[in-house]
Amino acid sequence: MKTMFKVFWPVIALLVLNACQKEKELVIPVQPTPIPVPSYDKNALVVTADDNGVFYTNYALTGSLRWTYNTPGMTAFAPAAVSSNYTIFADAATASVYCMDTWSGDVLWEKGAIYSSYFISPLLVNDFLYITNDTKLQVYNPQNGDLLNEFPIIPYPHSLNYVNGLLIYNNCGGHMVAIKTDGVQQWEYQSPAGCYHTNPAIADNIIYILSSSGYLSAVNVITGTELWSKYVGDYTFDASLIYNEGLLFAIDHKQNDKIYAFSAGNGDWVHTYLLPAGESCNMFLTPAVKNGKMYFLTEEGRLVAYSVEDEMVLWQKQFDVQGCRINVPIKNGNRLERTESHGDMTSVILANNWLYFGAGKNLYAVDINSVTKWETPLTGFIYSAPVVLTEFGNVYRAGTVGVVIK
Repeated sequence: MKTMFKVFWPVIALLVLNACQKEKELVIPVQPTPIPVPSYDKNALVVTADDNGVFYTNYALTGSLRWTYNTPGMTAFAPAAVSSNYTIFADAATASVYCMDTWSGDVLWEKGAIYSSYFISPLLVNDFLYITNDTKLQVYNPQNGDLLNEFPIIPYPHSLNYVNGLLIYNNCGGHMVAIKTDGVQQWEYQSPAGCYHTNPAIADNIIYILSSSGYLSAVNVITGTELWSKYVGDYTFDASLIYNEGLLFAIDHKQNDKIYAFSAGNGDWVHTYLLPAGESCNMFLTPAVKNGKMYFLTEEGRLVAYSVEDEMVLWQKQFDVQGCRINVPIKNGNRLERTESHGDMTSVILANNWLYFGAGKNLYAVDINSVTKWETPLTGFIYSAPVVLTEFGNVYRAGTVGVVIK
């Protein structure tokens, strides 16, 4: 018996040890569920406003409504400033500014007596909000609307952009000025002739701008040095510019039936794109251009796609603008040239191969092959161009209306 006990004792100990090890092996620690990281950016939200004073935020891929906000008669003509945190509308007519949480639509603050410029969007840069009025550039805290600073500017600005640490504006007197965020002026450029009423194009540290007298100029963003200036008034004048792959695109502001492309290297004419017969354009609209194709919405609500290289129409599609209700006086300097009747439509915004625009009382999304992805009704006529926010926090706007380049 003693011998047997001695023989089996190590065996029993070994079995107990193995059992303990198996018991330990069966205890599997709970692993946290990994959060999926999107492999590519997607359009998330579209922000716009109508002429009834209603703000809209829709889901960019479906058109379904995320939130709306009704103001007491505010009409925000300039597109909103949009980030992942804030959506800010400013209205020059009522001197009102509203700041919403971008995703919930909750009003974070609203203030009156903030006088903004009619054509200039608010600008969000590094958690600072910049708003211009006729004589000042004001800096606000977007969290609560507190005024942090203000700087004098040359009166009557018409655009405001941020490029590499500089706030750049142009004005009715033909000045283009860059100031640092502390208000110190970096440089000032004077138009060869005419005023600056529209938005420039910005690319590769060069800013391109077209004057009311038809002078197209290229200026170094950092130094304000003129690189070249060319008279293109025989083609157009006073139009906003779009830059893409070495070309500058501008609508025909003389006959209103063409779009031109000029060389970004010297201002030479390169292409003419004819609108469909009976269709027209105006100085406030800009095309969207990418990958050798250009997309433009005419005054009559026709969305047209062109080949940039051969100037051919690739496809066209009609949308209802519900008539021309807006009478706009067109001036060359102080001289009234004519009065145009415009419909309610916006520039085309191209974001991740989808085209977003407003026409009449509807907001649309169309892919680059002309397929309508969705349309959603508004309570009033479209009043400001859509702004698209992506899941990665990127923002797509019409041309360089309130563009931020860091």
